[in-house]
Amino acid sequence: MIRHGVHRLLSGLTAVALVAAGTTACSPPGETVVVLSSWSGAERDAFENHVLAEFTRQTGVKVEFRQATRALDQELRKDLETGTQPNIAILPSGGQLETFAAQDALQPLDETLGDAGRFGPLWQSIEEGIQPPGSPAHRYALPVVVSLKSTIWYNPAAIRQLLGQAWQPPTTWAGLEDLTAVIAAKGATPWCMGLESTPVSGWPGTDWVEDLLLHQASTTGYEKWANGDLSWQDSPDLARALSTWGDLVSRDGNITGGTENALLTNFADAGKPLFTPGKPGCYLHHTSYIDNSGGSLRPGTDYDFFPFPTADGKQPTTYEVAGDFAAMFKRSDAADKLMRFLASDAGQAIWPAIRNAAAFSPDRAVRPEGYPDDPVRRKVARILTEPKTLCFDASDLMPSGLSQAFNQAMLSYLSDPHRYRDDPANLTALLANLDKVRAAVYPDGPKKFRCGQF
Repeated sequence: MIRHGVHRLLSGLTAVALVAAGTTACSPPGETVVVLSSWSGAERDAFENHVLAEFTRQTGVKVEFRQATRALDQELRKDLETGTQPNIAILPSGGQLETFAAQDALQPLDETLGDAGRFGPLWQSIEEGIQPPGSPAHRYALPVVVSLKSTIWYNPAAIRQLLGQAWQPPTTWAGLEDLTAVIAAKGATPWCMGLESTPVSGWPGTDWVEDLLLHQASTTGYEKWANGDLSWQDSPDLARALSTWGDLVSRDGNITGGTENALLTNFADAGKPLFTPGKPGCYLHHTSYIDNSGGSLRPGTDYDFFPFPTADGKQPTTYEVAGDFAAMFKRSDAADKLMRFLASDAGQAIWPAIRNAAAFSPDRAVRPEGYPDDPVRRKVARILTEPKTLCFDASDLMPSGLSQAFNQAMLSYLSDPHRYRDDPANLTALLANLDKVRAAVYPDGPKKFRCGQF
């Protein structure tokens, strides 16, 4: 799931004056598309007032943006019951897309979107994974934006002031543990953390487990787990990932304000202590991006990232990513036009024009050079577009029931990490409960999602 703010746009959008065929013709007066999304704040502003506004300017089609007032899948289920579903919804979860496709709630996009060649194997795998068993193959979703996970963010000026100008980021998990200990020994707090994100609190903890499993074990094991084909309680790799996270969060002084504060801190605010004047409140943050909506921070100088460390210290070749997908719940000519616009190179080129943003285009035609003069954003774009193995956020591929249970398990773990770290029976019980949920939410067997290149 992409959980971040998208921030102020470049003043001009002249680079997107042309759009794909079928979106430029003027539409009949009064034609409106309803779009439902959980995006809020600056993220909503960028999408509604820039991306959608550009679409309306070019086509004459008006767009009504509806912000979800509860969990997005719950709101959509209610809308479907009453026949008030939106034309298009922006969903962060392959698992939710698969559920709605199985309920015949999604409109096929084959004719609307045509060739999917600009969206690589990772996205094609997700399209295949949401196909209902035994049904004809259709395209049901379009990737709109993507974010890079598997990153540790820091304030270069602050950390080098604390540790010396010669400091270099660690390349192994052992090195990251040593760095954590050194920062703590200097009387500073190593880690920022915040798991609050109502109504889906807990997901930042799942990101930790996903990254640890992906980098400590194997891509194959990660895929089996994401597809519901791996036992939670019988997997030593999964137990190791949780225990590794437990070792980090259970040590006094490792997290800003302690574990109780991390449970109450919203994920969007968790990284702010990196930039506390004088002595920062924390020095490391496991997240997908840094909020620089005000533009006061200098990328590369005030914030930067290093890849999530590998077990052997080799250059990472595998990264976790997340994304948001547009899916059609009610077809209309105007909705088809909007989907084509969002899929077009010109429509996708709007996202790179956002300065200080956390959103990246999944379109392979959008190259790193297309981003503003920002060394950090270009570094992210290079990782996404170079030949590497990308694995989609596992909890976002799970059915909603299991994803929610996973979130709750991480909240439970963080509320008393010593209980789970010091008594293996408690960790086994936690994983056994998740296995019970897993058994109930895959009635047709494991899914088919795969890792792949961009």
